[in-house]
Amino acid sequence: MDDAIHDMEAIRTALNIDSWTFSGHSTGGFLALKYAVMYQESLNQLIAGGLCASYEYMEHPNSIYCPENSNNPRMKEIFSELRNPDTPREKRIKLSKEWLMMSLYKEESYYKVINKKESGRTLMDKIDYFTSELRNYDIREQLKSSPVKAFIYCGRHVAQCPHIFSEEAAELMPNASLTTFEYSNHIPDIEEEEKFKDFLKSTVNPSEKEK
Repeated sequence: MDDAIHDMEAIRTALNIDSWTFSGHSTGGFLALKYAVMYQESLNQLIAGGLCASYEYMEHPNSIYCPENSNNPRMKEIFSELRNPDTPREKRIKLSKEWLMMSLYKEESYYKVINKKESGRTLMDKIDYFTSELRNYDIREQLKSSPVKAFIYCGRHVAQCPHIFSEEAAELMPNASLTTFEYSNHIPDIEEEEKFKDFLKSTVNPSEKEK
């Protein structure tokens, strides 16, 4: 995660940008919080969702990553089959759909997601690497002293990083606010698309709107 933020800083510097807004969701949301404690002077603001400030979401019973969650055994079976190079493509598609459905509040949102996603593939190597790195992830104390303005958002019914952890991050940061999407799971930008667009508009500074 540190390397990813260092890379972003290298890009910002190369483009001669004094400061910018960083936006991220899920894994990107974790990176946004990390950015706020590593290079706060480089940020105008953050727009981030589906996140947590520590590894503890994996121990919360409402998270599908927790062994106590009813979906956890099936999720592990799905991941095991997706890791197997002999699993045929048609089965992979079905498994990926089942995995995605765990992160949706409404079943009918599935085709909206598929139509908007750049790829339908579940990249297990990236999921495994990210999960292993999270074992040492906890920036809660650091966030308390970060002055970065943060617009944090989360679906009320999120199954990966439960809503309570977005609440925690927003409370920890002195200049953070939380927007909750009441009829969304992990993908509010699709499940409540119009409300999400309104949320994004609200994060734009008046001076930027004029431009």
